[in-house]
Amino acid sequence: MCKNFFFLFIIIFSFLLLTSSLIELWSVSAEEDEIIFRRPQKILLVQLNTENPYITSDIETWMNLFEYYSATRLGLREVPFANIVDRQGQVVEGIDDPEGTAQYMENQEGVVLVGYLSQSSDITLAAQKSLKEIFQGHSRIYGISKEQVQVVDLSLRTFEDEPPFFEHSLRDDILTQNLSAFVDEVDFSEDPQMELVGEITDLQYSGRVNVGNTLEVNLSLKNNDDFTWYIDDGMMYLSTADSEDSSFAINEDWKSFSIPLVVQSQIIPSGEELDVSFNLGAEFMPPGNYSESFNFILLPDNDVDGTEFNVDFQVVGNGEEVVEVRRSGGLTVFDCPSHTCEDVGTVEDRSRHLVLDEENRWYKINVRGIEGWIAGNYVSRVN
Repeated sequence: MCKNFFFLFIIIFSFLLLTSSLIELWSVSAEEDEIIFRRPQKILLVQLNTENPYITSDIETWMNLFEYYSATRLGLREVPFANIVDRQGQVVEGIDDPEGTAQYMENQEGVVLVGYLSQSSDITLAAQKSLKEIFQGHSRIYGISKEQVQVVDLSLRTFEDEPPFFEHSLRDDILTQNLSAFVDEVDFSEDPQMELVGEITDLQYSGRVNVGNTLEVNLSLKNNDDFTWYIDDGMMYLSTADSEDSSFAINEDWKSFSIPLVVQSQIIPSGEELDVSFNLGAEFMPPGNYSESFNFILLPDNDVDGTEFNVDFQVVGNGEEVVEVRRSGGLTVFDCPSHTCEDVGTVEDRSRHLVLDEENRWYKINVRGIEGWIAGNYVSRVN
């Protein structure tokens, strides 16, 4: 027993002496190595053990020593495990972004590595409870099914002038059978069930725009979740508040009258930002003060919390003629200056419009990209 305690003391003392150099090593490695992110397709459970029972029963000490060993002996920038569970059900976190595990796996495979710290192959009830919560959490984020949870052995492969990586092989033993015995109780999600939390930063635009011009809006969308966002084409888009049609939509630019932009395929790690921009059209808007509200939406119809923002600006005129509708219930817009022409839309009472042309007391206007005529006896000139 004394020898075991002496051995443990020497290891911990050595770890404390080398902590500062280890931190420096990790920081240098972080600058040199580009993190590779892959959407996890599997959860791999790996049994971890040590010949020293005192370390096995102290998961925090084991984790500290393993971090040191990973950096100094294995050449890994960080511990590739997302979570490690011991027999008492205690959980410690490993890699900040589980998706970053791909850089340590053969063929840069996207997996979530979960470690089970135990010298035997039985899975205690306390460990089962913790593993269920871990599996459900990763499944909800990435849409990993029960069939993609596997028990494996890891082997480290190293080559000269190449980063080390892990190969994994399936196990078919008592641990696999014990996992199968309780994994049916886990609530897996076939599809990602993400409720994203973001933030709008660095919102920039001019407060004034002349009639006939466009207003450029620039902003950064920040990932405030503790996991990486994998955004497939068309999966996330910017919308007007309540998906209302905007008078500032630009036909050839916006995806619809309420969607100024759709986010293309992107990987946004936790804490990182995506720069986007869009335009508001003031070509047919009368002078005045305006405000438009926006937020990001994740399909099918989930608001990305924290991404609401307003664009407040002024449209400045240069002597253009403006009319205001004065008819309760609104006014019909026709495709030519006559009541016998085809109806192409309506405009609301008290709405203001830039006059594009005038003919026999009929005024030509543009309403959300459609040009038409309104009767002059139901409008008043503003200027």
